[in-house]
Amino acid sequence: MADEKSLFTRALLAGGAAGFAVDVSLFPIDTIKTRLQANKAVDTAGPDAKRSPGGPSLPLEPLTSNATDGGGGGGAVVDDDAHHHQGVMEKTALLGEVKELYRGLAGNLVKEAPSSALYLGVYEIAKTALLGTAFGANNALVVYLVAGGVGELCGSVIRAPAEALKTMTQSGLADDFGAAAKMLATDGARRSTVVFAWSSSLFRDVPMGAIQIAIFEGLKTFILQSPDIDIDVNTLQAEALLGALGGLIGAYVTTPTDVITTRIITDESGELEGLSVVELGKAIAADGGVGALFEGARERSLYWAPAIGIFLSCYCSIRQYTAVNGIF
Repeated sequence: MADEKSLFTRALLAGGAAGFAVDVSLFPIDTIKTRLQANKAVDTAGPDAKRSPGGPSLPLEPLTSNATDGGGGGGAVVDDDAHHHQGVMEKTALLGEVKELYRGLAGNLVKEAPSSALYLGVYEIAKTALLGTAFGANNALVVYLVAGGVGELCGSVIRAPAEALKTMTQSGLADDFGAAAKMLATDGARRSTVVFAWSSSLFRDVPMGAIQIAIFEGLKTFILQSPDIDIDVNTLQAEALLGALGGLIGAYVTTPTDVITTRIITDESGELEGLSVVELGKAIAADGGVGALFEGARERSLYWAPAIGIFLSCYCSIRQYTAVNGIF
């Protein structure tokens, strides 16, 4: 019992720290992905087009910048002060754009760090328990999938409301995390969408959590049991590579439900109310083709491949460090 408690505590600590590291380093890519999905088909439909359930929500503003036109007529002589002023304005604009890419970071830290900790804490306990059974001992890959799915399901309890706050902020529906929280607190219709989005996110996050960890653990086990493969899978680099592969595959496979979740949270028309996740998926496909369900797949994969690589390699390193040094 004490060993299980220590295992769970170390997994919580390592998982939370790893989730924090990933969010800070790769958040801008997730912002770009969210905006691509939220603005799907706006260019072709036009800002005043009638919004169908499977079509885009109201068009979102592009990433803002504080830049202004340098001014001046054609052929005018620009002095050093003007050049300096223009340079300052360009740097200010760049800083503004970078700040926009990190819009919603606070919400994402609330979403990912605690939920990542719970995900891996429950995963480790479930994996240990299942591997101790006769079935689990002979079906390790199934154990990794089931334990990963159960862990992600528990983590989603924390992730669901924070996912809504993060996406609202990233997409521009709210100026910051606090404003998004206020919108949820005062808008009953918006709160109801959180439950709808949560049901959609389960179709995305549970398979993602199961696939990424199963590929990671399965490949490590396969390499360790293959005498012809001379690779130390416990190094930081190897764990990062295996984790990246798991993240890449899991992210691509679950892109359709990621698109559906983003549409639900950013919908301003109210026309999605009453639709099931499957019905909304069909509506999106009918409106923009099957490709619409994979809008942002490249950005999602580019985000989660390195993210899961960093996440699982950091997790394993921190967990090993706490175990060796008797922490918890």
